[in-house]
Amino acid sequence: MEVIEKLPLTLKERLEMEEIVRTPASWEEFYELVMDCEYTVEYYQNEIISMGFASDTHELIVANIIRLLGNAYLKTAHRVYGSNRLVYIADCQASFNPDVLVVGGQPEFYTYQKLQATTNPYLIVEVQSKSTQDYDLLEKLPCYKKMESLKYVLFVSQSRTWASLYERIENSKQWLNTDFEDFAQEISIGDIKILLADIYEKSILQGK
Repeated sequence: MEVIEKLPLTLKERLEMEEIVRTPASWEEFYELVMDCEYTVEYYQNEIISMGFASDTHELIVANIIRLLGNAYLKTAHRVYGSNRLVYIADCQASFNPDVLVVGGQPEFYTYQKLQATTNPYLIVEVQSKSTQDYDLLEKLPCYKKMESLKYVLFVSQSRTWASLYERIENSKQWLNTDFEDFAQEISIGDIKILLADIYEKSILQGK
């Protein structure tokens, strides 16, 4: 991880830096960067955070998950979004870009000038690399759990066959955590089930 005084605006300059870069900033400075920069940034605890660029395996897994969820929720009120959809967590004053986001009906938004971020996710999915797993589990997850609408958080590894589902116990602040490591296992998310093998379809982890 690299801490710098100011993030560049261009993608070319960002590519020359480490995979995870942080810079101290106010919310107003974050907003200005979001509006002007050529890559994705997040905000947490008075820092702007820029993640590394996604691998082929990462993007394939994300695409598989979006397809699986999109098909499962096709005839329902649920809406499935990709990583360009910001979420805002007021209790953390944080704004993240989850890899996949599902809203159970009409989306609700936090609006700051031209920025619009979702505040009522039902399911969040993060596809992890070795360099992002600590950030996902130690910083993002505690914030995600503060969102009252959120019922499920699913982490999926891009480097090994592994997924971990956090499920909120109804009407509480407690969560159940279940890990999955076998391609034959099904992940139950409310009324739908997703086969772990389908998440990794055509990826190097399936040998395809």
